[in-house]
Amino acid sequence: MRDFPQQFRTFEIVRNSDNTVSIFTTDVDPAVRNGSIAEMSRSYAIASHMIFNNSVTELPTGSYNAELIKQLTPEMQVRIQGYGH
Repeated sequence: MRDFPQQFRTFEIVRNSDNTVSIFTTDVDPAVRNGSIAEMSRSYAIASHMIFNNSVTELPTGSYNAELIKQLTPEMQVRIQGYGH
């Protein structure tokens, strides 16, 4: 997490009862304590961004927490039929 902005995304993959798979994504803005190494890292990232003006021209317009649902193929249904029960 050295670049600005300092965010990351978590992924959760879930098998649903209707033979679909859901992939949940969640954007995370980490909280940092004053005086911590994480705060120092964030200040360096912001300073670097300001000094070198390394901005991305097409930034997203918001947070994108999402769920993607994908139907499992018959072959994949057979392969994973014993998992998660």
